[in-house]
Amino acid sequence: MKVHSKAIGIEPLSGNRYDVNDPHSQLWIHLTAWHSILYAYERYGPGRLSAQDEASYWADCVTAAELQTCDPADVPTTREGIREYFEMMRPRLAGSEAAQSMMDFLLNGEVMFPLAILGLMSPSTRKVMAPIFLDVPPERPETLTPPQARERYGYNKPSEAHLEWRERQQARLLVGDAPSDDGLVESEPLLGAMA
Repeated sequence: MKVHSKAIGIEPLSGNRYDVNDPHSQLWIHLTAWHSILYAYERYGPGRLSAQDEASYWADCVTAAELQTCDPADVPTTREGIREYFEMMRPRLAGSEAAQSMMDFLLNGEVMFPLAILGLMSPSTRKVMAPIFLDVPPERPETLTPPQARERYGYNKPSEAHLEWRERQQARLLVGDAPSDDGLVESEPLLGAMA
């Protein structure tokens, strides 16, 4: 949340304020990802999920929403719910040249997948992904729910944790200052040094 707290400002196409920690922004980002993952799995993998597996998949997405600022209750849990959500959002969408260029970059599989390149682009991601690619067993074979993990590691609920950072960044922005790097610097021990 602290890293995202810097990503606030005025969106140049609409003139509206944006904040990537905004619950609605987070919901859009994650729903499009979850839908794309399911679509790619079914299209290029073994085929359509069973009704039971699909229900489990969407239940896991609701759980994952607890790790973001979006409200888990807002996550559609059926294909029809996703379609309705996309139809509601469609009139609000716009794409700048910069956004289209970034999507071209992200969709280039040759850039995104090799570990060596991942290590250069995102060193902290490589540390997380390498054990998966190399079939290294987990240190603790347990899965915690988001509330259990927050309790164990002492983190606030994401939908509440970012509010102080958002206020600070918006206050800077409203007086004409650039957002600060404070959250990024504070997160360096977890995420790695800023380049």
